[in-house]
Amino acid sequence: MKAVAYKTPGSIDRDDGLQDTTLEKPKAIVL
Repeated sequence: MKAVAYKTPGSIDRDDGLQDTTLEKPKAIVL
């Protein structure tokens, strides 16, 4: 799941925010 957050372009904008969301709803990052 963490790998997805890192691959997403948004990860660069907010690394901490994505990590938190990934644990709760990883699908949100994919969208």
